[in-house]
Amino acid sequence: MPIGYATLDAVPGPPSKPPIGITLSAAAKAIGRAFDDALHAVGGSRPTWLVLLTLKTRSVANQRELAAAMGIQGPR
Repeated sequence: MPIGYATLDAVPGPPSKPPIGITLSAAAKAIGRAFDDALHAVGGSRPTWLVLLTLKTRSVANQRELAAAMGIQGPR
């Protein structure tokens, strides 16, 4: 058999368990939902939490610097 060609016998079957990417994605979604639920239970939201976290951990002089620290970009 020439190099570069595969036979059907060489093709593996379906994986025995879900790929790690699918597992990680599902875990991230579940954690995100649980975090949002916990914030909602005390009257908060993720955007508010992100603003407060940025203000607590970084020194910003104005709203523009706050937006930049949070990765928010204005219109160009």
